[in-house]
Amino acid sequence: MWVPDVVTERLVLRRYVADDRPAFQALMADEEVTRHLGGVMTTIAAAQLFDRFLGQDRSLIVWAVTDSGTGEFVGHAGLKVRGLQDPPELIYQLAREFWGQGLATEIGKAVLAFAFSEVGFQRVEATVDTDHPASHRVLGKIGMTFDRVDHDDSGEFLIYIADRGEWRAPA
Repeated sequence: MWVPDVVTERLVLRRYVADDRPAFQALMADEEVTRHLGGVMTTIAAAQLFDRFLGQDRSLIVWAVTDSGTGEFVGHAGLKVRGLQDPPELIYQLAREFWGQGLATEIGKAVLAFAFSEVGFQRVEATVDTDHPASHRVLGKIGMTFDRVDHDDSGEFLIYIADRGEWRAPA
């Protein structure tokens, strides 16, 4: 699936290229970065996921996120498409050195705007661990609202939603 670039004030969300592999694998090997996402990935698992991103797997709309000024790899973001009846899931992950700069908020707004205006999704969901207050704040700042608590084999998590007809990108 072809996905266009999305440009924000400080970032470029663009298609993955082969040269992104080392930065992506470093991201997935960082214990703090992956703590709320299932933990550190093996080199093989990270390579397989990268290949899915590189090939634009149909179940994913995903971008490498880079600094618009330097081109430095910041992380990744996108939408996990879970079927025709289920809303896609907003995903984002930033390298640790980019935390605390408002970049997750900037990314989240851009991905939601793309999901609603370019793709036409009616609803987007995001899941977040109950003990991850930074992501709770990001989801609130981008206009998503708490919907419910759910759980899986990994434990309890929260689900936030944004509906196309009600969502407005916060200033």
